[in-house]
Parts: sequence; C-alpha cells; structure tokens
Amino acid sequence: MKVSNDLLQLVYSMTSQEKRYFKLSSSFYNKEEGNSAMKLYDLIDRLKPESDGELAEAVADEPYMRYLPIIKKQLTELLLNSLVAYHTDKKTDFELRALLSHVGILYDKGLYNHCRKVLARAEKKAIQTEKHLMRMEISYWRRLLLLKNITPAFEEDIRMLYREANEALAMVLSTNRYLELMDITQAFTVRYAGSPDAQTLDKLKAIVSDPMLLDDTPATSFDAKIAYRNIHGTYSLMTGNSTEAISHYREAVRIWRDHPAVIDERPRQYRRYLMNYLTCLVATRNDDEFDAILSIIKSLPMPPADAQLSGVREVWNLELFYYLNNGQLDKGAPVIEEIKKNLHAHGDHLPPLTLIPLCYNCSVFYFLKGDYNKSLEFLNTIINETRIELKQDIQEFTRIFSLIAHYELHNIDVLENMIRSTQRFLKQKSSAPTLEYTVIRAMRSLLASVDHQSMQAILRSLYNELVHILHSSSSEPLGLIEILFWTSGKLRRRPVQEVFTDKMQSGTFQNHRDIFPLEQ
Repeated sequence: MKVSNDLLQLVYSMTSQEKRYFKLSSSFYNKEEGNSAMKLYDLIDRLKPESDGELAEAVADEPYMRYLPIIKKQLTELLLNSLVAYHTDKKTDFELRALLSHVGILYDKGLYNHCRKVLARAEKKAIQTEKHLMRMEISYWRRLLLLKNITPAFEEDIRMLYREANEALAMVLSTNRYLELMDITQAFTVRYAGSPDAQTLDKLKAIVSDPMLLDDTPATSFDAKIAYRNIHGTYSLMTGNSTEAISHYREAVRIWRDHPAVIDERPRQYRRYLMNYLTCLVATRNDDEFDAILSIIKSLPMPPADAQLSGVREVWNLELFYYLNNGQLDKGAPVIEEIKKNLHAHGDHLPPLTLIPLCYNCSVFYFLKGDYNKSLEFLNTIINETRIELKQDIQEFTRIFSLIAHYELHNIDVLENMIRSTQRFLKQKSSAPTLEYTVIRAMRSLLASVDHQSMQAILRSLYNELVHILHSSSSEPLGLIEILFWTSGKLRRRPVQEVFTDKMQSGTFQNHRDIFPLEQ
C-alpha cells in the first residue's frame, strides 16, 4: 500500500501485537463521550485511507473535523509513546533509556543509594550489549553520585571512572571508523554488484588496504568485528574469491552466535548475515554446511507480516539455486511444493518483484524435470504480469522457453503462431538477441523436418551454435544452459533430467564452459 501521510504510514506499519497494546494502554482515554484521537485511530484502522484527501473525506461528518491537524498530532504522539512502552522490555535502547530516566528521577529526589542500584543495572546491561554511547551517559551520572559523597577513595574512583569513560569513547570512535568503511563498501555493492569495473575494484582494494583492515586485531567491539568480516567478505565476493568470502562470513556468524543478547536485539541483521553466508555456500557442494545454515535461518522468528514473503522468497530462491547447481532436483521438489502452496494462497497480493523470481525458478525446475506443462504454467504467469516492466532478458527468456515447451507438448498450431509473435516482439528491441534468434530458426527448421535424420542434424547445429554463444559471451544469457541441457538430451535420446543430473553431479567442472566445451 502506497501511503502519502506520515500518520497513516505509522498506523499501517504497526503489528497486530503493537495495535493491541496501544488499544489496551490507551483505554484510559476512552471516556463515555469518547476521545477524538482514539476515534480517529479506529476510523483509520477500519477504513485504511491512503492519502490526506481520503482521510479528510472519511472524517468529513465528524465533529472534530475542524481540529483534524491537532487531533492527528495528538494521535501520532499517543502511538509513538505506546510503541516506546511496548518495546521497552524488548529493545535494549528503550530499556536503558527508561533506566536512566529512573536514575534522573531518583537523583532529583535525593535517593542516592537507590539511584546507584538502578545505575549499576543500566551499566551492566550497556556493557553486556556493547552500548558504548550509553556508557558515556552512565559515566556522567556516576560522576554526579561520586561528587555527592567524597570518600577517602574518591581520587582512585574518579580516575577509574574517567579511564573507563575514555575507553568507551575510544571504542565508539574505532567502531565508527569500521562502520564508515563498511557502509562505503556496501554502497559499491549496491551500485556495481552486477559487473564492477576496474576503477571500482581499485577503490574497494584501497578500502581493504586501510591499516584498520590489515588484520582483525584493532576490531575489539562487536560491531567492529562484524564490520571487518563484512568488508572482507564483500570484497572477496566481488573479486570472485568465494572460498575467502565463505571464511569471512562463517567467522561473522560465529561472532554473532557468541553474542546472543545482540541477536535478540537485532534479529533482522543476524538473519542478513546468515543469508550472506548461505549465498556464498550456493556455489559449493558442501551439503552439510548449507543445510545447517539453512536450518538456522528457517528456525528464526519471521520478520513482520509485510516482510515475511519477501524474506521467505530469498530463502526459497537460494535453496532452489543450490539444488539446481548441484543437480539435486529431487531435493528441490519439496521447496517447489511450498512455493506453489504460498503462491496459491498469496499470489494475488504478492508484489511483482517477489512473484517473478519465484515463477522464474519454478519454470526452470519443471523444464529440467521435463514437465513442460507445469513449466508453462509459471512461464505464462510471467508473460501475463502487467504490473511491472520486466527486465528484457526475462521477457525474452519466457518466450523462448515457451516455444520449446510447446514443441515438446506437440502443440504445433500454437507453436507456429508463437514463433511469429516472438519474432514481432524481438523486432521491437534495440539489439538483436543472438540466443533467441538461434532458437527460433531451429524451431522453424524442426517444424519443417520430415525424418529423424534431418531432426538430428538440426539439433546438432543448434547445439554447436549454443556452445559457441556460451564461450563467446562475456555474460551468460539467461536460459542458455537450460536449453543446452535440453538440446543435449534430444541428441542423446535421453530425458533432460538425466542429462542434467549426470552433468551437474559429476563434480569435474569449474563452470558451465567446462560442461559444454567447444568441439575441436
């Protein structure tokens, strides 16, 4: 839902638990005559207007209409106060802030012994969760309390206080530098992850050459250690060193698991590092390690409802990609069934950027299984998606795969029309996609072939052309490898699944060019 109003966005972002807490905690305001702020909340929650205009129209007959800006401000403050109270027991920052508020009240009342006890709780919590900025504020209150009672040990106590405060400040400054380097690195990955050029790689190399990143000794705080591993892991991925990347992300996950309190505080961030680790493992054949990390991710509490399907989709895609990369179609079958079940339940509500990758992976899975009917179902979903301008390679991929699927299903009349339609579609593009025209020419020739010998000659020619495209392309065209497996199966008179499984599980190749070498 695209909403243009800050108050509406705040209401719609709340979970059902947060809303329930707000209703309970705000019951004090529900007098017999009612409360305008609460009435406005109930109206928003029930009607779900998407703009200021819709909201104004919905409350046009309400007596508080003339004071709407004031009522909106009051409701916003009520909601924020409720959220702070709700998360005080769940978020360390909120808990520490509440404790320090208690310290201030006790200090103002002159209850210094009680104040010291609460402050000690706050300091223990801040050290445990590495809230170093909070430690600076705690030092401020410790100083005031020391000054209230000058004891014989005052000089030693005050020196220790400032030494600990300076250590906390140094930790903050050092951590900030690591976070700065990590954020700059992440910005490069967002901009250039697809194909980093030499200049970008030089900039990344300069970052990892920073004295603080030569080894992990200077990284002493949790955030600094994690940033160190993140920077090196990202650089390793972008330079193609997956083994080194796995090592860094494995260590990052170990650091996280050594800090369970931080995991409780930042579950989404922990989940992201597990996903980075899992992404690195996709290119390996380490089933035990992949399954172990996958199991941890699936055991974690899911993000809020609006992010659930997006988070699950990432796991599904990585899981499927791993099984496909290792030729384990049987292990991918349960994942496909889970995807289908969720698409059936939520497909109409899924955003296109979530729906399309899922359908793409499912269509490839069924294509390699040789189940062309089911593959077509997902291909048609992609073709019929009108809510988004699809990337050109996906548009072309779906049409070419559809041609092969209809050919295998002997839908000759449909296939002839589709070839003409696909040619018209490709003519509208600025560049001529070699792979697509190569397959179209082969399809036309196959339709015109009259015997098995001529069909084999056409398939042999198609196979050779596809292999040439694979070895001459700087980036592998979408769908090329799957079509090569299909062509190879037709030439060998074997099901595509058998050819795919045998090749992918052989373990004797470094990349797809090794699987399909150029003929001498």
